[in-house]
Amino acid sequence: MKLSIATASLLASAALAAEFRFTNKCDYTINLHAGGSVFVCDIPSGETRNNNCGATLGSHGLFKHTAANDVNLLEYSLTNTNGFNNVWYDISNIPPGPGNCKSYDDCKAFTGKKGYNVPMSIHPVNNNNGKNCRDLVVTKPDSPVAYLFPTDDGKMADCKIDEVFDVTFCPGGNPGPAPSPSVQPTPAPTQAPTQAPTQAPTKAPTQAPTQAPTQAPTQAPTQAPTQAPSPSSDGPTYAPSPSSASPTEAPDAPTASPDAPTAKPDVQPDVIPDGQVGAWKQCGGKGYSGSSTCTDGYTCQGVNEWFSLCHPLPPKEGELATWAQCGGKGYTGITKCQARDECWTKDEHFSQCIPSSTKST
Repeated sequence: MKLSIATASLLASAALAAEFRFTNKCDYTINLHAGGSVFVCDIPSGETRNNNCGATLGSHGLFKHTAANDVNLLEYSLTNTNGFNNVWYDISNIPPGPGNCKSYDDCKAFTGKKGYNVPMSIHPVNNNNGKNCRDLVVTKPDSPVAYLFPTDDGKMADCKIDEVFDVTFCPGGNPGPAPSPSVQPTPAPTQAPTQAPTQAPTKAPTQAPTQAPTQAPTQAPTQAPTQAPSPSSDGPTYAPSPSSASPTEAPDAPTASPDAPTAKPDVQPDVIPDGQVGAWKQCGGKGYSGSSTCTDGYTCQGVNEWFSLCHPLPPKEGELATWAQCGGKGYTGITKCQARDECWTKDEHFSQCIPSSTKST
């Protein structure tokens, strides 16, 4: 059977198309929708869906959680013409109907809406070079990695068109802290003395002094200290272990929820040799014991009570933000990067400011 040129071209384009693989680390189901709020699939908590979750990629499109319009968007555009074989991608937190607003707060005030509903990360698997083809991690509404207003340039990344992207919802675990242990210890002191006074030394020390004091202190301090450090190293972003909150009041509570932090090693504190914390790494939060001093050009900002990370300082007047375009054929804008960045030439058409610490590949 002969194939027409148009059919062959279509098949070639399909073979070169990117793939998005979705993983849900939230504790709720992700309702994946495409452009026009078209339903794609449901992704239960803890599960992964490959091959765009069954969706067919167009030349451009988006994915989002729920059919609402005041949500963050994973946007993509496929270019496979005239020697350009790329997939462009970004995460947009711009509230719907923004007009000509110039900041995220300005857009929120103008629209009365938000543009964010779930933490999200994008990881290119095949061609990741940390520059134009790089990870995007957005964990809060005003994340500097996301598009925040219509002219917020420099937030788009691009890879070869055959890229495979691992997209993770709630990359550090659920956005809220794990269930508080305060719910569990309250029954312990009230129920234990009435049913078995030997287990609660505060109410019945004369009847069983040898059991109560030996059981309570040995369980609480041995379990809580060994599990408490895990939030700061394994997965502190959204679901740190609550054991550090009350190790002496409820010895049984810490064992109830150690799974969330230990199962999510996506975020690792990266302390550089001089004791400073690198860009986008953890620098604080409840239970965190590492350095809180960010590397030059970055400042420690809180995401929530459990997690803070090193964000880049805003550029000075006349300087460009990290990842912004700084050159290329026909470009007439600002060309000066910040002191911590360098203007990296991708090709004759495009140059952008990248961190000087980024290794060449």
